Amino acid sequence: MPESARIEHQTPCTSSDVTGTSYFRRIPYLDFERAGDHKIIWELNRHQHLVILAQAFIQSFFTLVLAPVAGRIVARIGLRRYAIVSVTAIVPSLLLVPLAGGEAWTWYAVWIVFGVIQVGIGPMIWSMAITTLFDKARGVALAIALSGGGIAFLVFPPVAVAVEAGYGWRGVYVMLALLFLVIQLPMTLLLFMRPRHLSSVPAEAGSSPGSASSAAVGHSLAQALRGRQFWQLGLACMLVALVEGAMIIHLFPIMNEAGLAKAEAAGVASLMGFAMIIGRLGAGVLLDRIPATLVFAGAMGLILLAVLLAMRFDGSRGPAAIIALLLGLGAGGTTNTLAYLTGRHFGLGSYATIFGLLMGMFGLAFGSAPTIAGHVRDKFGGYDPLFAVFAAALGASILLILTLGRARPPTPDMAA
Repeated sequence: MPESARIEHQTPCTSSDVTGTSYFRRIPYLDFERAGDHKIIWELNRHQHLVILAQAFIQSFFTLVLAPVAGRIVARIGLRRYAIVSVTAIVPSLLLVPLAGGEAWTWYAVWIVFGVIQVGIGPMIWSMAITTLFDKARGVALAIALSGGGIAFLVFPPVAVAVEAGYGWRGVYVMLALLFLVIQLPMTLLLFMRPRHLSSVPAEAGSSPGSASSAAVGHSLAQALRGRQFWQLGLACMLVALVEGAMIIHLFPIMNEAGLAKAEAAGVASLMGFAMIIGRLGAGVLLDRIPATLVFAGAMGLILLAVLLAMRFDGSRGPAAIIALLLGLGAGGTTNTLAYLTGRHFGLGSYATIFGLLMGMFGLAFGSAPTIAGHVRDKFGGYDPLFAVFAAALGASILLILTLGRARPPTPDMAA
């Protein structure tokens, strides 16, 4: 393996396990011959293929496809029960991941199982709980609830590295399963239990008046799909997600290839995690004070500024920090603003279904973006061709959001 010695392995594989290579040989820009099958895990990390395969093409796909099913399950058994079942089921699904290997189908199988179950532990469920409970302070409540992802972004990587060094990558998934079992499940059982709205979530549109399931009003899924606002919001989400996915995942190589040292690039990129939390909380405060469309457009405007600065980035540390901060602030404000807009424009009657579809569209675009950006970078030898496309996509998404219009109450003729 003389060729592999030339590679600087920043994340070495700590075990001697050999991963099946028949699938990975077909990945065009995976430098397989130089990496060797003993370093395939490192190559997957470097190119984010594992994240893309799991999150974009499986997890987000199932979020998109199963959102209507999840919405009807929630309407039938209640939000709290659905959350408890999902959190419980995610434990064995995570324990299946260490058993995969050798053949590509085993990876597909475990991530398909995980993709089905994770619909019940994603932002759709927690956002629905917050949206059901809060009205006047909904923006801040959503921001606090969804900031957990940003905190995990900061805390989990070093913990995962330490566990991987001692127990291998399989140990990381065992640790995740234990965290869900020991922390997440008890918290869900103890805290996800009042008020009673959480035990009996209103059913989809069509419930009889005066029943317990008619407490929430809003558009049905059919009404939402027939309206301009759903598709306008969905297209805007996909455009901004494409930019976010590419810029966030590729931020380190963008800075490093422009001349910033690897250590400095890694330090600057870590600022993005703090900025995401601040951006999410800041957007939550603004959502309770100014129109949500302006908050969403403002968040995308910050990402646009980051892209424009990246166009002229010369490798200096100061501009690099500004780019990372702008990107984090903007990206931090998109998810909770989307959750807020969904509740305001479409109501609570089919919130889980509608928001799940929008999040599925967002996730597919976000997860596909790193692969697209990687191919473009390899073909043109740099990221410059992407920046103009990103700027145009963000400009279009801002225009779509600003012309979204006011929320319209559902009418009987819309469901006809």
